[in-house]
Amino acid sequence: MTRRFHLDAERPRCNLRQVLRFCNLPRHARLLCAEQGDWPAALTAARAILQVAPDRAAGWLHQAYALRRVSDGGVEKAWDALLPAFEKFPKEPVIAYNLACYGCQMNRLAEARTWLKHALKIGGKEKIKQMRKKVDVLTMT
Repeated sequence: MTRRFHLDAERPRCNLRQVLRFCNLPRHARLLCAEQGDWPAALTAARAILQVAPDRAAGWLHQAYALRRVSDGGVEKAWDALLPAFEKFPKEPVIAYNLACYGCQMNRLAEARTWLKHALKIGGKEKIKQMRKKVDVLTMT
């Protein structure tokens, strides 16, 4: 049985240990809320991760994923949330790649090319190809 992450807004300290454990789970487990399509809960979880572990790229990435999909979010909000992450994690190719994807979606093609070049430089051609395949599979479902 899969347990869903829950952050109790009334008693955030009671859940600090749960949030810390959540940060250490494999990447797919951190996306439980997202897999259920509960983007507001996914955004809450990502922001909780950012509060307790701002030095982990995962919180920044998951916040951008969720912001892109919540009803009052969108690609531009995801872009704005992810830009500062590149300064904190300049060697994380997923951040640069996602910024390239967001740039394309916003029709900022010159910026998208620049971010794609960063991603290729950081992660290498094969890693970027693997990321692209994952995106292709996700967009088909």
